[in-house]
Amino acid sequence: MLTLAGLSNGVMMLSPIFSYRSSLYLVYLLITLSALLIQEFENKLTSPIIGLFLLLLISKQSITYMIKYNEVASAHQIRLSQIQYYVDNPSVTEAWLIRYPVYSIHSGDIEEWDSYHMEVFKDYYGINRDVKLYFYYP
Repeated sequence: MLTLAGLSNGVMMLSPIFSYRSSLYLVYLLITLSALLIQEFENKLTSPIIGLFLLLLISKQSITYMIKYNEVASAHQIRLSQIQYYVDNPSVTEAWLIRYPVYSIHSGDIEEWDSYHMEVFKDYYGINRDVKLYFYYP
C-alpha cells in the first residue's frame, strides 16, 4: 500500500502540471494505510490514542479548508461585482479583477500572456473584447 501511494505520487511528478492537487491519490492511499494499521493494533489503549490523534489532524485540516472556502467565496463575490461593473460600462479600457487566494482554485486566474483564455473569459462574462484584463492580489 505504501509503495502504491509513493508510486502514484511519483508518476505525477513526471507531469509538467505537478502540484499539490496531483497528490490526491497519495493522500487517499495513506489514509487507507493508516486505517489498516489501526485495525491491526491489539492493544486497547493504543487504538484510541491513535484515533484521537487522527481526529485532531482531520479537524485541523477541516478548519483550514473552511477558511480557504470562505476566502474563495469572498473573492468570488468581489470578482462578480467587478465583472458586472465592466459589463455595465463597456467604454472602460482596463479591467482590474481580484485574484483567487493562492493554492485554492486551479486556473481561476488568467495570466497576461494567455490571450486565448483572456478572450474566452471576456466572451463568457460579456465583457467588451477591447478591454485589457488585469488580475491582482488584494
